[in-house]
Amino acid sequence: MTSEHPEPEQGASMDDIEADIERTREDLGETVDALTDRLNVKAQAKRKAEEAKAKATSFAEHAKDAGTTDDGSPDPKVLAGAGAVVALVAVVVVVLIRRRSR
Repeated sequence: MTSEHPEPEQGASMDDIEADIERTREDLGETVDALTDRLNVKAQAKRKAEEAKAKATSFAEHAKDAGTTDDGSPDPKVLAGAGAVVALVAVVVVVLIRRRSR
């Protein structure tokens, strides 16, 4: 097994050995945390849904800003297109979540 930290050499002081043990515990804790996160399907799905929502919201806001006429009023065609895209993204997210839950 390879390690980021070399083991204490033969004849190392107690402080060196204790420091090595503490580093090993920290590394093990980080590994356990990473594995726990990977196995938490509910948290992963929630995170993915939040990411999709943030992307859709950002896109809708950008489309809203870009979708104005010269006098500052909303351009109906652009707003309708943005709404359709947001609705499509929502449908895709729902379909993907349902497929994964089977």
